[in-house]
Amino acid sequence: MRILVLSDTHGNTIDTYLNKIKNDGEFDMFIHCGDCCKDVAHISKTLNISKFIKVNGNCDSGLEANDIEDVVIENKKFIITHGHLFGVKRDLEELKRYAENHDANIVLFGHTHKSHSKFENGILYFNPGTACMPTFGKYSYGKLAIEDGNIYDEIVEW
Repeated sequence: MRILVLSDTHGNTIDTYLNKIKNDGEFDMFIHCGDCCKDVAHISKTLNISKFIKVNGNCDSGLEANDIEDVVIENKKFIITHGHLFGVKRDLEELKRYAENHDANIVLFGHTHKSHSKFENGILYFNPGTACMPTFGKYSYGKLAIEDGNIYDEIVEW
């Protein structure tokens, strides 16, 4: 299972990152971690990915997505959130407590516009950064693969 992870697209579905992702091969699923989850329809159609999950970010008020999704994919429990409700710009402590209390294997979040990928206490905390508006450093998106029960994570930066 190959999963594309994006966050903080902010309405900028630009050819630069969409073409870069297209060149990265096919994905089975697409997850958008908020700020502008309305971009999901265009991105998923452009990349030909029919399965997707999206959550609201702090710039997505009034949209039909949830603030947090708690789902199982390939026998791995995912917590998907934008991160603003957990203060992720400050630190990840509140998000870590939530993840541990909900027996998560993988936590996907955004909001900081900076990529992050780290296993802590058996949980992967994964932020794909932003493909269009980096606050710090580089443009980025994330890739996850789940094979034979193992999680493989990668941040693609340019």
